[in-house]
Amino acid sequence: MTSNEQGPSGVQALFAPRSIALVGASGRPDTIPGRLLNFLLQGGFTGPIFPVNPRYEELGGQRCYPSLRAIGESVDLVLVMVPAAMAGDVIDECGEVSAGVAVLFGSGFSETGQEGAAAEADLLERARRAGVRLLGPNCQGVISGAVGVLASFTPAIGDDPAAPGPVAYVGQSGALGGSFLDKAKERHLPVGTWVSTGNQVDLTAVELATGLVERDDVEVIALYLEDVGDGAAFVELARAARRRGKDLVVIRSGSSEVGRRAIQSHTGSMVSSHAVFEVIAHAEGVVIASDIDEMLDRVMVLLSSQRPQGRRVGIVSSSGGAGILVADQLSALGFVIPPLTDALQERLSEYVPAYGATRNPVDVTAQLFVSKSEDDRFGPKFRALCDHVAASDEIDVVIIVLTMLVGEPGLEMAEALDGLQEEFGKPVYVVWIASTSSTDLGRRRLAEERIPVFDNVPSLAASLGELARLEDAVHSELEPPPLRDDLPGPEQVRELLAEPSGPMRLLDAWGVPQPSWRVAADVAGAEAAAAELTGPLVVKVLASGLAHKSDIGAVRLGVEAGDVGEVCTRMLERFDAAGTGQPFEGFLLQQMAGPGRELLIAVRRDDPSFPPVLTVGFGGIATEVYADVVTAPLPLAEGAARHMLSQLAGAPLLGAFRGREPGDVDVLVATIDAVSAGFLAAGDALDEIEVNPVIVHDVGGGVSAVDCLVVAATD
Repeated sequence: MTSNEQGPSGVQALFAPRSIALVGASGRPDTIPGRLLNFLLQGGFTGPIFPVNPRYEELGGQRCYPSLRAIGESVDLVLVMVPAAMAGDVIDECGEVSAGVAVLFGSGFSETGQEGAAAEADLLERARRAGVRLLGPNCQGVISGAVGVLASFTPAIGDDPAAPGPVAYVGQSGALGGSFLDKAKERHLPVGTWVSTGNQVDLTAVELATGLVERDDVEVIALYLEDVGDGAAFVELARAARRRGKDLVVIRSGSSEVGRRAIQSHTGSMVSSHAVFEVIAHAEGVVIASDIDEMLDRVMVLLSSQRPQGRRVGIVSSSGGAGILVADQLSALGFVIPPLTDALQERLSEYVPAYGATRNPVDVTAQLFVSKSEDDRFGPKFRALCDHVAASDEIDVVIIVLTMLVGEPGLEMAEALDGLQEEFGKPVYVVWIASTSSTDLGRRRLAEERIPVFDNVPSLAASLGELARLEDAVHSELEPPPLRDDLPGPEQVRELLAEPSGPMRLLDAWGVPQPSWRVAADVAGAEAAAAELTGPLVVKVLASGLAHKSDIGAVRLGVEAGDVGEVCTRMLERFDAAGTGQPFEGFLLQQMAGPGRELLIAVRRDDPSFPPVLTVGFGGIATEVYADVVTAPLPLAEGAARHMLSQLAGAPLLGAFRGREPGDVDVLVATIDAVSAGFLAAGDALDEIEVNPVIVHDVGGGVSAVDCLVVAATD
């Protein structure tokens, strides 16, 4: 057997193999193995292809071998199309031919239950011994247009040969991947790389996408995830993409939460695990989509030759109503539709009839697209009008809205836009409200110019809104700062939380301002503690994990010292009657804090492999009602906490408002930073902390953290 000296392995062997073997090849084109062989031969791969099946001597014009061993030379990529019970033996043979990667198409593994999972684990063990990486099982293979590989049976391939292209798809679902490929063809999007990962026994979607980031022929990666897996690996993928100037569009399915924790914080009810993933993704520059059509919309925009450098939009429309729809929806997302200057409107009036509009949106009406003669084509006039709009210093983005401009006239319009983006350095987007079949000629030409075409106004608005959200995202630090050695580490935090007073002592250790407080084990102790505090008091039941104390009467405000005994007695009776399931740990007595704005500061760790996530917003008992929160992963970049506050809908309330003094925002920012630093120093000791409410007093008065829920990490 010929030695495979320094042959490609893993990701490289999958996307750039020098030779391919198909084990289980078939001469019947109506079967999946037969379709796979036909596609493989159709792709244009120039290296050797080895069909393997002992029942044939020749398939598709290629010599067919009884086994991998019989090939007599090394093979980079092995496609395994045999029943699950035979797959292990094939993997053993892969080691004998020095294969870099084997693609397991068959099902019957972990998706079927425990027995299948055990078989899958055995496959992985055998692959490790053979020194071969595995894709699948239960997958639909790979397409690598750069080297002519169509190693898949997805019907979306059709009659097309493999072709290079800057768009890559990586996903756990082969069926959805086929839909992506089919719809991408309809939109004339150049998908050059496509891979279905299936059960991901070895190679994962994140690992493969990370490999694709390093390829010069890939610009945009569309990633479909059902299970993120290693969160740290996903974050590194996003950062690698950002470093290389590549774009990542992600669908993460399974966003609904069927069950909630019995003990639930305010932030847990407002910021789901899926929302946490989106926050981390946005902070790392990842674009989010909710379905395949949205994903394709996002890919189109990211593939455009120009990106928006501002939010001022110029709209050119063949329909006044359609132009207004664009203006309405983009305005709601924070884009600006500025009126054009009188001088520019006068120039536009040379092309726009009197019953049109030149202010912005510019309504050219259908009349512009009517050619009176061959010498008076509308294309040059349309281009001249678009040039005037794109050249304006008051416009950052040009949007063209078309209705029933179809066939050859549609192509003429598209041709008129050649080079428009590059000439003015501004993105051009088209909304074409007509069937794709009647406008295909024009759409194909616009795709060559990398001008995105949308079928409707909401799709355009959603994609531009997603780009805008990326610009507004609170970015985390690329590297975590050194942990402060003056803050409690994990063991110290665990010791603190072993006591009923642990949450308050933890806040004290973090430097978070609190009203004076005392803890008592019983009613008599509460009466004694009240004598040590001054002024009206707040009395609370202490019970670890009890989030909504006021709902069961476990909080009383404005209690005088002499009434503490009676208040605690009745409070304990109500707590016992409520049946919360939480053990009574005593009473907390606090001095009443002064008036101010009520906010929330919380940090939550959903997955140890992901960074913890900070949430700030307007708090108190109505937190869920207002739902005015901003979330960002830790650690924050310098100044990010103040930026988060500015993004709140209620941000004006923190300033001088209707004669009221501004809040002490500087101390609030310092408190946010203190909670963030403390949580990071606590390491794996904490899953969540919610400080709510944090009362922000008028400037000079500081803040008061008056309640705190802590969820300690469990093994």
